[in-house]
Amino acid sequence: MKFVRILSLLVVSLIMSGCGPSIDALSETVRNSMQQQFDTNEQFKSYGLKAEKVTLIHEQDKKYKGAASVVLNGKAHEVIISVTADGNNVIWEAPPGSFMFIAQIEMQKILNSSQEDVSLTQAEQAEFDRQVAVEMEKIREQAKIEYEKNMKELMGK
Repeated sequence: MKFVRILSLLVVSLIMSGCGPSIDALSETVRNSMQQQFDTNEQFKSYGLKAEKVTLIHEQDKKYKGAASVVLNGKAHEVIISVTADGNNVIWEAPPGSFMFIAQIEMQKILNSSQEDVSLTQAEQAEFDRQVAVEMEKIREQAKIEYEKNMKELMGK
């Protein structure tokens, strides 16, 4: 009798697992999609980003939440993502500012090269820092605008 219950549970589990993609398969699909974006999108392709691993958890219905490990210059950065999968299509998105680590690295390169090339006065350094802050805010705003635009397109509005 115990064997019949275990067999019944196993059959139900197998049937339920056949109802949609496995979490591992979906994670790999999202990782491949991210890598394709990194390789082809003008915004990302010059950085050589690598989508190393995507970990997802099922939230409800067709919705998943997770994290992607994105490598830039040998250092991994965790990017939070949301995924919707209906069995035929998969859409992933990252909130605005998720790739801010790229801008931070670029700004650090600028700061390092400017400090090596030119000795700035305190006033000049303060002005430079102010300009960097203004540019970072512009980047954040542009990311927010792009995110909202993409969401409207995805929602068909």
